[in-house]
Amino acid sequence: MSKTTDKPEMILALIDNLREEEKIPITQMTYGLCDSSQYAKVLRAKNRRFDKLMIDAFYQRLGKNLRNFECLLDADEYMLFEKREEFRDAFFKNDMERAKAAAERWAALGICRRSRVHQQMALLFHVYLLMKEDKDSAVIPEKAREALELTIPEFKLEELDKYLYSEVELILLDIILKEEEKIKGVEKVYAFYEKVYRLFREDRYLDNEQIFRFAPMIYRLVRIKLDRLEFEAAGAVCDRMIGGLIQDNKILYLAEFLECKGRAKAAMAKMAPDEVRETVEAQAIKDALKKYYPEWSPEKQIQIYWEFMILPTGEIVKQRRKNLGLSQEDLALDENEEICSVDTISRLENGTHKTSLAVEKQILSKLRMAPERFHREFITDDYSDVRKLKRIAEAQVVGDHRETEKRLVVLEEAHNRTLYPSNEQYIMQSRACLNMEKTRDFDAAIKDLKKVMEMSLKNIPGDNDEIGCYLFNTEFFAVDAIN
Repeated sequence: MSKTTDKPEMILALIDNLREEEKIPITQMTYGLCDSSQYAKVLRAKNRRFDKLMIDAFYQRLGKNLRNFECLLDADEYMLFEKREEFRDAFFKNDMERAKAAAERWAALGICRRSRVHQQMALLFHVYLLMKEDKDSAVIPEKAREALELTIPEFKLEELDKYLYSEVELILLDIILKEEEKIKGVEKVYAFYEKVYRLFREDRYLDNEQIFRFAPMIYRLVRIKLDRLEFEAAGAVCDRMIGGLIQDNKILYLAEFLECKGRAKAAMAKMAPDEVRETVEAQAIKDALKKYYPEWSPEKQIQIYWEFMILPTGEIVKQRRKNLGLSQEDLALDENEEICSVDTISRLENGTHKTSLAVEKQILSKLRMAPERFHREFITDDYSDVRKLKRIAEAQVVGDHRETEKRLVVLEEAHNRTLYPSNEQYIMQSRACLNMEKTRDFDAAIKDLKKVMEMSLKNIPGDNDEIGCYLFNTEFFAVDAIN
């Protein structure tokens, strides 16, 4: 077994590195999710892992999310994902009969009795359905609190700024506060909204990866401040949110914060709101949004927990095997030693079987893939590398060739020891595109980009070819540049 396949999962090591960097105790991050000793055991284990919803919760409690990761799920986990998607799709399309049936099927799963995060998802689906009925009922906050207390035991609104939150937990907190405001009135929840804003201002949320989950609660805080004639304070909160939403390319709530900023500025300057620049910009955004979100309303908005870039391991294995020209018999062997039976490969590809983590890693490694479930351009257990990737992307966006090269060198020097070919592939692809932009020597760049592709694929798709194979981020950008 190679050194890469003989290691614990990289994603959990990355989470733990970030946790240590943020100086957050294991007990605080895992509170209500799992026992800290269980977390420590899985962190060190070579053949154990947490399921995706648990990984999501850990990472999100540290103020981050997995939207830039492509995630491979085995047959069992992918089936669970499909059931979550079934509910979300029906709910989003306002097919309440189908959504209710999907929610009931999810709640009946055995895993919902064993796992708090899965049981919490079942209760969240139930709360969504109650909210869609649009009833002014105390049942909604009660059920939302019941769901929240599954993973934050003994939760107290008065201490809400002391907890760490996953995205699902933030959605539930938003529902609780929104419904409490309806039942008890603005003044009863004002102090809680202030605590939410205080929580948002903590360092771990400064990179805005969770801003869209905080936005509805902070928007309601701003509305209250305006009604209380606290114009300067309302304007300051809007400034922070507007900057964060723009930085994170989030459109929803941007117009609302601009509009509130306009109201605050107009009141302080004793002007008509329509004369303020922010008010004009807000209206322009609203007009643009009508095309894509015709029924958008911050008052009626229900936050849905979506999952992105989820891939079935079996289908990816099948595609890669065929691209590399390997038979199932070839894949089952590694240097004449059996990885698993041919029947196991067949059932894995058909989505009817999951293998052990060790076998899965060996199969992925033989297919020239990183032996990990969670993929992004550069696989690492050091969160400082994630920041390096962001800086490289920022330099690429503005066309700063010198800074891009400088940052690529920093990343490469830090990882010249890496055992992951996909990391070298990312650096080669980035440098080939950089050289193409600097020298305009397209023939040389295309030659380099084809070398990048040959590291992971045998048959490289051309401009008019059917790809027939899912391309991970680095591969996709390389093919796009070639074409």
